[in-house]
Amino acid sequence: MLGRPLGGSFVALKRIGQGGMGTVYEGRQIQFDRIVAIKILSETHTNDKQIMARFEREARSIARVVHPNVVQLIDSGIEDRNTAYIVMEYVQGVELSNIPESELSGQFIIHVAQQVLNALSEAHAMNVIHRDLKPDNIMITRQDGDNRFVKVLDFGLAALTDRAKITMSGQALGTPWYMSPEQATASSVTAASDIYSLGCVLYELATSRPPFPGNRPFNVMLQHVNAEVPPLVLRPEVELSPEMIAFILKCLQKNPADRYTSANDALDALYRIPEWVAAGQSNPNQSLRLSMMQLSEMSRVRSDVISGITATLDSSDSAALSLRSTELAAVRPKVEATSSGSQPIVSDTPSYRLTMPPPQQETIFGLSFKKVLIILLCATFFLIALLIFLLLK
Repeated sequence: MLGRPLGGSFVALKRIGQGGMGTVYEGRQIQFDRIVAIKILSETHTNDKQIMARFEREARSIARVVHPNVVQLIDSGIEDRNTAYIVMEYVQGVELSNIPESELSGQFIIHVAQQVLNALSEAHAMNVIHRDLKPDNIMITRQDGDNRFVKVLDFGLAALTDRAKITMSGQALGTPWYMSPEQATASSVTAASDIYSLGCVLYELATSRPPFPGNRPFNVMLQHVNAEVPPLVLRPEVELSPEMIAFILKCLQKNPADRYTSANDALDALYRIPEWVAAGQSNPNQSLRLSMMQLSEMSRVRSDVISGITATLDSSDSAALSLRSTELAAVRPKVEATSSGSQPIVSDTPSYRLTMPPPQQETIFGLSFKKVLIILLCATFFLIALLIFLLLK
């Protein structure tokens, strides 16, 4: 497989990972000479219709979700009828499961929660549920100046909620230690299922163990369904407020209706937690509302300025026109009527038609006052647009 062209555009360079469905390679996109990640389905699975359907579903899921916190799909296809592949952006970083415990502070935990929820919010808006959220599928990398930027990987088990329920003939899909109760019983999954899995991840970051550890997957799944979540015993490096602990426990409620029903609901709750406020962060929704209020106020000011300029120009033009009419009337020939009411006689009093020069206009740098005002108005609009862009950035 190494060095073998795929789709005429990609070449696998070295193996970097192995999963249940296939192998992940570091590769190169020939056309743009950039490093990519290539996931190739194991040849032993290419004749399995169910596995092929899952593989195609992964490509479709990634393609639907476009967000900075989600790995980007570049290409997918089937080569020589038995080599199915997906090409994704290459993320250079560290899996969340391999982050040293000394770096897992309370601020880091809430940072991870916020960025994962951003990814889930976009995915759920596209009717995509991840179904296998776990530390191995969360990569910490560097992007946009953030050394702890989160990328959510591996949508291989994602289900499209606008299609038929996918249970793989009654099998429970997911990783037992991070699996929601409804997944453990092969029931229908919703966005709340991903919220539960995130709760398991946050629980482990705070305590060094998942809510229900164990070596027997079936027993772990039963505990997700029936057992109460043990109280959080925090690691020495971690300080979490009661509100953050309550946030994690709400994510881990057995009944999906008792959890946050969407990633957006969870984000709204997260933004009110003391750790978020203490970090000097603001609620993006509040910032957007503030920006819109500022935009509305600037629009009102702009309207007032335009009205004032228009009124000034109109009054100036009207005054000039009135003055010109008066001057022309002063030199018009005088018409007098005879006492007998006969034809009017034009007075022989000499009259002169004056050729009036156009009204002199004040100029600035050779431009009329009106043109200068128009230029200033355009410059004002540009500055307002620039300010709005900086506020929303």
